[in-house]
Amino acid sequence: MATKYVMRETPDLHGDGKKVLYPKMVIVDRVDTHRLAESVSHGSTFSVGEVEGLIADIASHLATLMSRGCSVKIDGIGLFTPSLSLRKGVERETTGEGGKKVNAASIEVGGVNFRPVKELLNAINKQCDLERSPLEQQRKSSPYNKEQRLAKALEHLDGHPVLTVREYAAMTGLARTTAALELRSFASTPGSGLAASGSGPKKVYVKG
Repeated sequence: MATKYVMRETPDLHGDGKKVLYPKMVIVDRVDTHRLAESVSHGSTFSVGEVEGLIADIASHLATLMSRGCSVKIDGIGLFTPSLSLRKGVERETTGEGGKKVNAASIEVGGVNFRPVKELLNAINKQCDLERSPLEQQRKSSPYNKEQRLAKALEHLDGHPVLTVREYAAMTGLARTTAALELRSFASTPGSGLAASGSGPKKVYVKG
């Protein structure tokens, strides 16, 4: 069965009116641990329960190793690397004389970065038969221009400590992916008034 994809517009991050299209796979299902274990079991001598137990053990050992400052590479899969972020509600550390300092209790592992090995990507590509979906998933458009969206983000932060991607998408009418890309662009632009805090799924935006 062919795997469907659609073409999506990138947001106008530079405000120059130029947009390009990029391919995005249509995700049709989410496979949980039990279904993965069943799939592995069918091609091996291990029972479903044994595979589930092994997956749980691997997850436990990954947590232990990464808690000790290790990145973990699994052959044929990829590299797992922990990343740190500030706990919710903690203000960022500042530089200079009299600057605010952040102690260890204010920091947590906010995410795990995953980088697949080439072997995994090659294996996926060998089995992936792509076909363009007849039902294009349209990117939601915003009734506001880029400057107005930034103003709404800063206005939100006048009364709230942080701004999430979900909140920004709701207030601007952008799709979640587009909203995340635009917030990231604002945060990396000097003088925008926005800064990023945290990482991964816990990333939020603050005044900066």
